[in-house]
Amino acid sequence: MPNIWDGEFVYKTYKKILETVKAGFKLHYLIREIPQILSQIHQPKVILRHDVTDCLEKALTTAEIEHGLSIRTTYMITINSSSFNINDTSAINIISKIIRQGHEVGLCLNNSHLEKFDISEVERMIQIESAKLEKQVKFPIFSVSLLNPISKTPPKSLFLGEKINASCYLMMKWSISDKKKPWKAEDIIAKSTKPYQALLQVVTRPHLWGAEGSEK
Repeated sequence: MPNIWDGEFVYKTYKKILETVKAGFKLHYLIREIPQILSQIHQPKVILRHDVTDCLEKALTTAEIEHGLSIRTTYMITINSSSFNINDTSAINIISKIIRQGHEVGLCLNNSHLEKFDISEVERMIQIESAKLEKQVKFPIFSVSLLNPISKTPPKSLFLGEKINASCYLMMKWSISDKKKPWKAEDIIAKSTKPYQALLQVVTRPHLWGAEGSEK
């Protein structure tokens, strides 16, 4: 079986990834639903998360692909992107379209400048930035991801700054990310048939993906 992508992040390959995930996992959840179902280990579960730091238009494209396959995912949006402004009407409209398709929107926190601070400072920034995002999209923010995961949080802690921490140990101990290559189709199939944990998290960055033959 060939690599799940042939050195390129193309949409037709992403659709194959989704089809593989859907075939292997009968239960798909949003991150905001995890506290209620994490203890239910009768069947392996999967969540798909996107960290959106660049190009909201590509995030919408992946959301539409997922919607076409009846798969709900979670989009973590940064409020400090150099390529889009969440205060702009165009950005708000794209995020609203993603929500209307049944997906969740959470906060992607760029905490690289907070490494020298303690956990309380990270939590404070989560609360400030999630409030700003909520104000713009007019939808509750329940979850957060960290661009630079921190190791000082308790290993069994699911929450950070009163939000579900998608980057915590509990959520990441069984995960696949497009940061790691090569990523093969059989990797997903093996995880679905021989579950290591109750929950698999698949993490992607939509700005890396595009139509085949298109310029990045």
